[in-house]
Amino acid sequence: GGQSMPLFYDNTGGAVSEADLALSQNWTANGVKSLSLYFYGETGNSQAQLYVKINGTKVVYGGTAVALTEPFWHLWDIDLAATGANLNSVSQLTIGVEDAGAKGVVYIDDIRLYPEIFD
Repeated sequence: GGQSMPLFYDNTGGAVSEADLALSQNWTANGVKSLSLYFYGETGNSQAQLYVKINGTKVVYGGTAVALTEPFWHLWDIDLAATGANLNSVSQLTIGVEDAGAKGVVYIDDIRLYPEIFD
């Protein structure tokens, strides 16, 4: 966790907080089927909805909003075929937290592509 990315969110003035990563990748190559990441919340965080956007196509975390308040690592495995995103030319990955008034920090780590789905 010492090298994880902190995503500080303060949605008191808006509804979302986001971090963007510019890419130039083909996510259909080599049999890639899933995007996975780990996230870690803190007990003082507000409950909120975690999501990713792949080239602007939004995928929300399927677990509960309370997950962002839990101080342990959660695996989020995303079936890329189910997203409907253009995976041939991925130029942007966005990780965000939404819910008006939500505040806190979530740590993101081990963002990876896999040739299998772990659900």
